[in-house]
Amino acid sequence: AQISYMTRIITIVDAFDAITSHRAYDCARPVQSAFEILRSAAGAQFDEDLVHEFIRWLGAFPVGTLVELHTGEVAVVVEKHHQFQLRPRVVVLRDAAKQRCAPRYLDLAQITVDEAGTPYRISTGLPDGSFGLHIADPELQSILHPEALADFELHV
Repeated sequence: AQISYMTRIITIVDAFDAITSHRAYDCARPVQSAFEILRSAAGAQFDEDLVHEFIRWLGAFPVGTLVELHTGEVAVVVEKHHQFQLRPRVVVLRDAAKQRCAPRYLDLAQITVDEAGTPYRISTGLPDGSFGLHIADPELQSILHPEALADFELHV
């Protein structure tokens, strides 16, 4: 009760950033790991209500999160879906062999299927830096730019 509301919020955001970013003392971990750490410390180290609100607000796969699809391809989340949290819009950047490929836009909330006819889904979240993909890289930032996203949608 003696810690200000704003400080309680900043503490959660700072911890999330520390967990999901590369640091001298630790490697970046996936967003889902950060959520688990925050939940486990809620009520003790962090304000429990604010932790739950923070996680709800970010969603299961926040924009900029790297994910592995069921096909083995690696993508970056470019837009959350408000109803279907587990089915965001993504841009595929690595093929199933984890090699660079031409960026490909997928709206997982739509019925989009792979070559075998299986609907695309996310298998797991990945930490920043996986397979050479860093959210701070200019190439990745350019993909997240609204004009680039609009261009991807035109070619779907």
